[in-house]
Amino acid sequence: MAIADELDDVPGAADKLRADIVERIRVALKAKTPLPEVEEIRKAARLGQPVMNKLTVGEWLTEWIGAKSSLSRGTKVSYQTHIDNYLIPHLGEIPLDRLRVAHVHAMFTAITTEAEAIPTANAARRKVENQIKAARKRGDRETVRELKTTLASMSPFRRPANAATRQRIRATLRSGLSAACTQQLITVNVAALADLEPGKRPKALVWTPVREARWRETGQMPSAVMVWTRSQTAAFLQRAKGHELYALFHLIAFTGLRRGEALGQRWVDLDLGAKTMSVVQQVTEVDGEIYTSNPKSDAGERDVALDDTTVTAIKAWRRHQAELRLAAGPDWQDTGLVFTTADGGELTPSWVSDQFRLLITEADLPPIRLHDLRHGAATLALAAGIDSKSSPKCSDTPPPPSPETPTPASSTN
Repeated sequence: MAIADELDDVPGAADKLRADIVERIRVALKAKTPLPEVEEIRKAARLGQPVMNKLTVGEWLTEWIGAKSSLSRGTKVSYQTHIDNYLIPHLGEIPLDRLRVAHVHAMFTAITTEAEAIPTANAARRKVENQIKAARKRGDRETVRELKTTLASMSPFRRPANAATRQRIRATLRSGLSAACTQQLITVNVAALADLEPGKRPKALVWTPVREARWRETGQMPSAVMVWTRSQTAAFLQRAKGHELYALFHLIAFTGLRRGEALGQRWVDLDLGAKTMSVVQQVTEVDGEIYTSNPKSDAGERDVALDDTTVTAIKAWRRHQAELRLAAGPDWQDTGLVFTTADGGELTPSWVSDQFRLLITEADLPPIRLHDLRHGAATLALAAGIDSKSSPKCSDTPPPPSPETPTPASSTN
């Protein structure tokens, strides 16, 4: 107990430290875990850290995230998702002061292995779902029942944790361990030392006929980010005509606005006469609740030029919204937003994305995310006579879509 002897000048400190060391050894022997090293105990005593540190990684991360009041709602939900789905399942039972770089590497190896298997599992599930649809068309109820039983035993559709997601998981762990260092619960942030593959964004690919044919055969997406050709975008907008959100989808396709930016657009920031709009806020959804905030970055606040077809679509929507306002009467919510519900309220972002996917299915087009509809905006805007880097130009009608011209990925993803 030479370590405790160093504290003999502090009344009661040496006795308490001796008792804690004995208890630490007893717990280790009972659990059949390695005994604490002398230097580890000495360092803990010198820094004032508890020798009997039973706090696990899972307990600490839960305590840490619960006390994080300065985070935005979306960031906190993202952190919590990483903690619940990855960090606690892989690292949660490890004592906080025993966490090592090797543990972090092992976690990411397991996550990577699982991510590689998910696309195959998703494809298998899609195949069974297609078989169910075919059996329903034939009226084969017995086969439908058998296939539903098979489907129930399969894993649900999941999104694999790609390299970028793994970097974000590591960032969450690193932030949590940094707070533990600040409180002197640990001395080294092992997450900062872990070697991890760079989180490159997935390459955007155009839905060429060959890629589309293979997707229809296997159900596998060539990339997480897919982009329509100009003719495919035109086909979608043609199908969307008559839908209540047509003007919204048209605006995103021609201007490159993000979903949240388009939903947050206000009439006061829109000048249809000058064919311009200012982006100053966005609408986001977290855990089913809707929030209004500033754009993702300072560069997100910008002025956007509008082409004649977009102006026409928005004017048509404005007339429709006026009719909705009259019908709602005193129940109308004066949010000032361009795109609203029937009573003037904010549209739910997830519902808007659901409508987008439904229209894609009805148009029998290969799938893209609503976020990626904007990737072809530069091509469409130029075709409509708009230079996105300058003031609007006059053009009454955009040239007809060309099936040979792909819409390239935007440089601002």
